[in-house]
Amino acid sequence: MYHPESNVSSSFIEPYLPILNAIPDSVQALVPEASSRKYYRLFFKEDTKILCTDPNFQGENSDFFLIQKLYKKENLPVPEIYSYSKDLKAYLISDSGELDLSFIKDKKKKDKYLKKSIDLILSIQKLPKEKPASSRSFDFTKLSFEVNMTFLKYEAFHIDYPDFPDVNIELRAFFENLCYILASFSEKVLCHRDYHSRNLLINKKEQLGIIDFQDTMLGTPFYDLSSLLYDAYNPLSHEEREEYYQY
Repeated sequence: MYHPESNVSSSFIEPYLPILNAIPDSVQALVPEASSRKYYRLFFKEDTKILCTDPNFQGENSDFFLIQKLYKKENLPVPEIYSYSKDLKAYLISDSGELDLSFIKDKKKKDKYLKKSIDLILSIQKLPKEKPASSRSFDFTKLSFEVNMTFLKYEAFHIDYPDFPDVNIELRAFFENLCYILASFSEKVLCHRDYHSRNLLINKKEQLGIIDFQDTMLGTPFYDLSSLLYDAYNPLSHEEREEYYQY
């Protein structure tokens, strides 16, 4: 998600000039996500670009770069990589847009973009199973970790809202069994892993773009579709979900 948070002083950008090739007119910090990466929108006369600073950046061998090449090779709409510096722990990419899918209120437009998003899921699933994506999978361990993390978050919530039901043994057993079933699914495909409206951006030409794809991994064919249709940022009615299932 590339939404603005605040403007940044011009002095901030000075250390990163070696990878910019030009001095931006202004710099805008973007809303931080749940990671160590920070994003900034750079305003140039001709266009805007995105600067990412990442303390864990490992240059061209980073997951972001490797997965970007994989997606780009199959013509998926991901950002262009312009330049980077391993020493500066930063890289410069194209701006995929300020609006994400959750901002679209017009029903016809939203329908068009949701269907395009589903088409892109199918394209991701057809990608060749290459590393690093192919070396990680939603196996039982990974699925159990995700479920247990949800339980931990709920238990913290339950402290403040004790009127809500407890997580009982039966519910834990149900999810454990579900993890076994999903982990044993024979047809594993590549999944974006975080495929929701805030990672589907719309640029000034009204084209859809995919971001935050660096955690792509193997999973069931339903994973990304479920993430899209049960998106907390873009809630759909039961009837709307059924329509997109049929699509």
